[in-house]
Amino acid sequence: MHFKEKNIELASIDSEDKTFCITTRTDINPLAASIQEIELITLPILKEKGTKFIIVSGFRRIAACKLVGIANIKARVLSLELLDPGIGALTVIKIAVAENALQRPLNLIEQARAVHLLGEHFEDNVALARGVSGLGLPENPSIIQKLKNLYGLSSPLQEYLLNNTISLTIALELGALDKSSGLAFANLFDELKTSLNKQREIINLTKEIALLEDSSILEVLRESGLNKIIKSKDIDRTKKTAEIRFYLKQKRFPVITDYENKFKKLIKGLRLGNGVKLVPPKNFEGTTYKITIDFKNHAELEERQSILNRIINEKGIKAMFD
Repeated sequence: MHFKEKNIELASIDSEDKTFCITTRTDINPLAASIQEIELITLPILKEKGTKFIIVSGFRRIAACKLVGIANIKARVLSLELLDPGIGALTVIKIAVAENALQRPLNLIEQARAVHLLGEHFEDNVALARGVSGLGLPENPSIIQKLKNLYGLSSPLQEYLLNNTISLTIALELGALDKSSGLAFANLFDELKTSLNKQREIINLTKEIALLEDSSILEVLRESGLNKIIKSKDIDRTKKTAEIRFYLKQKRFPVITDYENKFKKLIKGLRLGNGVKLVPPKNFEGTTYKITIDFKNHAELEERQSILNRIINEKGIKAMFD
């Protein structure tokens, strides 16, 4: 296989054929300005397809040339006459991937596109992991499988992943749900800008409530009480996240939530201060409580002791074990 440099009419290039498109970047204005100023520096790579040409690498460059009104460009055209058709097709894909990967690290969606293209030419993920060596792609079969799954996600979920609204783990979890439910969660997380752990907690609680109530995830998310919190314009993201989590926990674990509220009220009434902490059993499912104290000197230790002596006879403490 070799390249032939040719002068090509832009009108003969089928820009709608995205077979080899790896990049997710769509901004072409800075590139167009550069081409207009100093012309095209790096030549696009094309492949003949009937009487037309399709793009292997250089989608943005060609779009930028069209934007500034250039009618003809010089390009490198692949010549595959001497290669077996199957091998030639794989080689073209590798060129497309390498041309992008050598310019900058590929983002997750670009990696997913590359793995999807390459995967058709390998028996399994192990063979594919060996085949992508040197192309700037992960060489771990399990990661390759995640990228394959990522390729199948809806465009909105992919966009949220690119914008760092959701992680790869959450994106794949949402992709396993029905499309409307996955997008509803993604829209919510885009508004809340909350952490991975809190996103996962909200997803799991909602799914469990839907299962218990024999309803759908969307029905849970659209319940009037929860929907009122989600649509509220009067609270900031942090407080909204806390209220959503509390609402879901209360609905999923009403008994535990009741204990938790009573415990918080008890702690407030005990006035423990910063140096003493009363720790309940996890999820209030046990009977063993812990008290921790912090002190820097003997005087503080005596102060902590007085607090402990005071709270031992508090009615709330005694009631806790009844």
